[in-house]
Amino acid sequence: MSDRMPQEQDQHPEMDVVDDPDRQFGQFYPEEDVLAVIQDEGRGASVRRALEQVGIPSEEIRIVPGAEFAPAMTGMREDRGLVEKVISFHTRELDELMDRYVDHAEQGRAIVVVRAEDDERTDLIGRVLAEQGAEMVHHYGKYSVRRLN
Repeated sequence: MSDRMPQEQDQHPEMDVVDDPDRQFGQFYPEEDVLAVIQDEGRGASVRRALEQVGIPSEEIRIVPGAEFAPAMTGMREDRGLVEKVISFHTRELDELMDRYVDHAEQGRAIVVVRAEDDERTDLIGRVLAEQGAEMVHHYGKYSVRRLN
């Protein structure tokens, strides 16, 4: 288990802590994670089971309710300083993609975050999430984002 993967009962501290490895330039960045949108938090149990059945450990799967994801992401954007705003100008495409996740979250949908450190595992997670009806399935690598569905 990665030391940066919080337990779900911790209320997703990676969205609150400044010195977290999942943050770049002061904002959340899901490095080596797959993000996807599912219908709602209730669908999360079956998505989690499907991922566990193919060998993904439960502690590496987070189902984030939209009611938590959207305000956390919006708050981080509002807290940006001048330097972060200049840097974010150069990451506009990533910001726009994250805005789409926030839009879905604000509509009551849930965000699935799954640890994916290699291509084989990433592709497996992408297939399982697609089979489960997930949308906007993307892998966030260190220097790139890859659409999986």
